[in-house]
Amino acid sequence: MRVSVAALLRSSYRAILVTALAFVALATWSIASPVGASPDEDYHLASIWCSPLARGELCEPGTAPKNREVSVAVSKRVACFAGDETKSAICQERRNVFASSTTIVTERGNFVQKYPPIFYATMSVFAGPDVQASVVTMRLVNAGLFCLISLAAWSMSRKRERSVLTLGWLVTLVPVGAFLIASINPSSWTITGVGTLFIASLAFFQELISGRSRPTNRGRMVGLITLMTLSLVMAAGSRADGAVFAVLSVVVAFVLSRAWTALGRWVYAIGGGVILISAVFLVFTRNTVFSPSSLSATERNAGEQGRSFISVLGKNIFGLPDVLRDLFGAQGLGWLDTGMPAITTMGASVVLVMILTYRLLKATRATLWILAALVVLMVTVPLVYLQVRNAFFGESFQTRYLLPVLVVLVFVALSGTDEPVLPRRIIFLTMPALTVAFCVALYVNMSRYTQGGNATSWNLDDGRWWWANLPSPMFVWVLGTVAFAGVVASVSWDVVKIRRVSA
Repeated sequence: MRVSVAALLRSSYRAILVTALAFVALATWSIASPVGASPDEDYHLASIWCSPLARGELCEPGTAPKNREVSVAVSKRVACFAGDETKSAICQERRNVFASSTTIVTERGNFVQKYPPIFYATMSVFAGPDVQASVVTMRLVNAGLFCLISLAAWSMSRKRERSVLTLGWLVTLVPVGAFLIASINPSSWTITGVGTLFIASLAFFQELISGRSRPTNRGRMVGLITLMTLSLVMAAGSRADGAVFAVLSVVVAFVLSRAWTALGRWVYAIGGGVILISAVFLVFTRNTVFSPSSLSATERNAGEQGRSFISVLGKNIFGLPDVLRDLFGAQGLGWLDTGMPAITTMGASVVLVMILTYRLLKATRATLWILAALVVLMVTVPLVYLQVRNAFFGESFQTRYLLPVLVVLVFVALSGTDEPVLPRRIIFLTMPALTVAFCVALYVNMSRYTQGGNATSWNLDDGRWWWANLPSPMFVWVLGTVAFAGVVASVSWDVVKIRRVSA
């Protein structure tokens, strides 16, 4: 018993250390971009500052119910660099964005509840007159939430599921996921909530059908239920599709664990609960759930006029392989205006393909069916979305919306058999490549905003740093790279150790 307790303590200490390193790595992404750099950030800034829980002086009523009067620092002017990769963040200083007391009336905000209000209401707690300090705080809070609930899921999972959790997050979050999680975009919570909900649900169903929950492990079951609830609220409270993806992750975990074989009548109760939860979230987020009938004429014709149904469908089908690259930054970070080099997009994509290929060869038939269903979903959603809008890839659809589904797909592939997660040779081939992809992505993103797309120096410190009281750009880049390398080394060691024990 003494040895097992000592081993548990060592494992817990190392988990806390890895969590701290992961937070540092994400924290560097939090300050690697200026205010306004995440997709549609002016919309999300105004929505946060005008949330009912925000202080009244931060936002005033507009001229109509659908607009508000806000500071220029939370309007479209803050994203003066959006759409032009050659522009650095110096444009904010030139336009006197943060020092000006000027206000502006804007319709860019969640003023008619197109998004669920929970994310904006929570972030509004940290909103204040100093927009830059407030945004950094919110980004760090979101990065911290990701790390803390991931640590909670890790602590309540079995040894093998712990490696699934850590390895699954690593191979899906570089660079788009890391950029979004450490941002004030609602997708931060969607990704975090959906992924954690799947792991917590899988652990819950496995405990439930094994009988180990009675009576000594009730505390763990309560912890899993609490974590599932928190993850569900985060996912569904951030985006309407987050509610759909959250329910999907629970269903997939239920099927993967074959929970119906041991639950008897509980199956009907759980199935009814899932249907009820789905209905509730869809009702309360009906304004943002995809509905072709609710589209405007502009949205229905996002592409050029005169395209035939077959030509649009055919070209988009042929373009589907680009979806994978886009999920790893090929579409660009920020406002899709920060291009990622091939060493990042191809490197991260190849890592994922190698790992999934190996796991497919070891997967059970049931796991293959689940993976096939998830792939069909990832293919169908963008095709239908673009078909209704008469648009091609690159004109309308942003692949980041599919990232939560990719996270669940990778978790399923890694946990779909009783064999060890990955062999040592796969780890040694993929993890260094992933570290390089992270390092380059962080550097390119910071260079884009410190020097613009036409960088003249390799030294990030030669550019213009937009934070007044934070470490230099080169220090931040090195710190983030070292922290991420530490996470990768620890996760790799855990996977290799599991392989040795199972051999």
